[in-house]
Amino acid sequence: MRFAQAKCKFCGGSATAQWEDADPQEAVDRFIPMIACNPCADAYRQRNDSGSEIVSNCYRLSRASKKERAEIVGDIRTALVVLTRTYAYAMMHILRSQSVLWSEDFAQRLIESPEKASEILRQYRAEVRRMAKQGIAA
Repeated sequence: MRFAQAKCKFCGGSATAQWEDADPQEAVDRFIPMIACNPCADAYRQRNDSGSEIVSNCYRLSRASKKERAEIVGDIRTALVVLTRTYAYAMMHILRSQSVLWSEDFAQRLIESPEKASEILRQYRAEVRRMAKQGIAA
């Protein structure tokens, strides 16, 4: 087992790379620049996982008939509130922000336009990045 110190590709903090002795050096050389520290890796994974779940729930809602929609909208609303909050906290960590831009309106907007879930998430990320760059507290 070999170890090397590297910089996190997201925050620039310290990260430790670990690989087997049998791994070819070319693979290790390609791997080192992609290293992320555990907090950054966790935040990106949390954002990606919650984003996928948001899109999946919205797709389910958009494909439902009016009768089915009436039956499932409550459960999906509850799930979207939790998922959007998780997504917002992950973005807060990714941007190293002290404030979280989140309200239940985020989930409501997805319920009103489930077919635009990916676009809504993209707009949210852009807005949060803009606010973090300008130092605006939510």
